[in-house]
Amino acid sequence: MIIPNSVRSGVPCVSPNSLRIYGGLGFDWPEVEPRGCPRQYYARYGEQRVKREDNEWLRYGRVMHRAIEHMEKHDCGPEEALEAVWDIGLSDTRYAEALKDLRAYISREASPLDRYGTWATEVHLETELYVDEEFGPTNIQGIIDRISIDDDTPDVVHLGDWKSGFWYPSVQDVKESAQLKTYVWLIMQLWETLGFPRKPRRVVVHLDLIKWRELPEVVFTDDEMEAWYAYTVAVCRTIWRDEDHKPRINPGCAQCPVRDDCPAFQGIPDFALELLNVKPDDRDDLVGWRDKAATVRTLLDKAVKEIDERFRADAMSEGEIKAGGYKWLRETQWANRIDLRKLHELIGVRLYDEATITKTRLQALQAEYRELDLMSCLGREPIGTHVTRTKE
Repeated sequence: MIIPNSVRSGVPCVSPNSLRIYGGLGFDWPEVEPRGCPRQYYARYGEQRVKREDNEWLRYGRVMHRAIEHMEKHDCGPEEALEAVWDIGLSDTRYAEALKDLRAYISREASPLDRYGTWATEVHLETELYVDEEFGPTNIQGIIDRISIDDDTPDVVHLGDWKSGFWYPSVQDVKESAQLKTYVWLIMQLWETLGFPRKPRRVVVHLDLIKWRELPEVVFTDDEMEAWYAYTVAVCRTIWRDEDHKPRINPGCAQCPVRDDCPAFQGIPDFALELLNVKPDDRDDLVGWRDKAATVRTLLDKAVKEIDERFRADAMSEGEIKAGGYKWLRETQWANRIDLRKLHELIGVRLYDEATITKTRLQALQAEYRELDLMSCLGREPIGTHVTRTKE
């Protein structure tokens, strides 16, 4: 399978994102970036039928990164920064959220990373990862949010990475992040290119959660970096030699851009039935079976919800649709409305003895006040629209 050439160097080049899309463990953030598989990777880089990931949260994250960089470079506030970098494809609700987050970000107490002078922001780094005996040089690249140096200890580099989502990772998540290890390795390899006076003794990682705070700093050991390097080379070697690009069922399938024509995803219901028929007795095997079943259950739930949403959207647009013996009908939702002023005119201060006037209570009062038309106080008003599904 292909590893695409870098637009900068023209050499085949991977990145934390492309390794995540292939399914490399540790290159994704749980709950934030859906895991990939060889089929999705091939659809993106081989067939080139999938464009760059571009959902609302990714665009919001890019805006937040650009805004923080703008404030850093131009010594300005959130308002000016957002005006300069805003993505007009995002809503006014997202603008208000971004402004709130940035104001909270600059007003909180100084974080450990703030103690160090900024060396560079939004730094693109690329260098040779290894030379494959069959396919030749393979590069790796990454974009680092911020690089800082302490003037008192210039041989210690501080790497800052910002996350703008609601997910709150643990320090252990940081320690297990192959993405952050990639950035550390790039800095250590390209320290001269970055203009450092000497090779760094170590790189300290700071993960800054914009909506929350900066997590405690992390330093990767030599053993951890060696394991990262060996694993990353192994993933690249696998990509080069993968001629089948078979799909793998995993928790990221529900967000996969090529799931609709994926035989593995379409076969999940049958796979679920097969799982039920081969439930093991051995405890170790049972744990593995349980994890597979949990993944399939989650994917089935998401798939059912997505299908329901498709039919609901079609019914909202067309008014009524029919399929598979069912009918989806758009209906107006109504709520009862009591004209309290009119009711007061009819029953006087008795109204205040009633904690809540409902349709049922109004009917009970009507039985007492037979000479008055209390039901004329009952009206109906639309409060929305919903879709109902019924058998034809």
